[in-house]
Amino acid sequence: MGFFESIGNALSTAFDAVCSFTASLAKVIGSPEFVSLAVEFVSKIGIAIPGMEIISAVLLGASIIATIAESLGIKKDENAAELAMKAEKDGAKPEDFQSTEAYINHLQENVSLSFEDKEKLKEMRPEQKTAYTAVGSYLYAKACFERLGFFTGDLKESFLEGRIGEAIGDLCRLKEALSPDEFIACCRSLQEKGLSSGALFDYIHNRTEDVATDRMVQSAICDAFRTLDPSMTDKQVMERIYQMNIED
Repeated sequence: MGFFESIGNALSTAFDAVCSFTASLAKVIGSPEFVSLAVEFVSKIGIAIPGMEIISAVLLGASIIATIAESLGIKKDENAAELAMKAEKDGAKPEDFQSTEAYINHLQENVSLSFEDKEKLKEMRPEQKTAYTAVGSYLYAKACFERLGFFTGDLKESFLEGRIGEAIGDLCRLKEALSPDEFIACCRSLQEKGLSSGALFDYIHNRTEDVATDRMVQSAICDAFRTLDPSMTDKQVMERIYQMNIED
């Protein structure tokens, strides 16, 4: 077996292990659909950045999600892995609540982790701890996207939930071009124009269905950048927008 083949096999093994641990953990927490969506979430983040192995990709995605969740007041003291462990300990299911944010609030207020629980997290093998981080990040991400108007329009919610991993993968790839605060501002600007925040990702991938919507999304992005930095010139705004393109 050659050197590069050995590396490829190791990366594949790590990817499979993280997905397997994610499925096992999610099965304790929620419904079969929750399991499927959590595994899809981690899989899409894992393949979002060419050349980055699964653990590093999930940690990068978790960092971006944490910043967004903190800005929105959804994330408090616990990190994503700790949130997932609270969900594992609790008897309630995400689907028992009206929103993911309400479920997270329940976990934050009514479930605590002991010193032994936190030590258990620290001592886990990397792939297993990454699974806890992935599941907690999925909960935080879904709550953020609910707040930011991602789940609107005619598409079924389950389809949109399946796009969360892709969306976070996009934010990982665009981390130099679109900060978490800029992402939030773009989503809010889209909401003001009556558009789903999902339209931002369609725009990034050149998937916008018509010229009118394309122009509305671009206008919303321009407004968002200028809200955060009124000194930006038209040229600077357009340069930033051009940097946000992802080729499929």
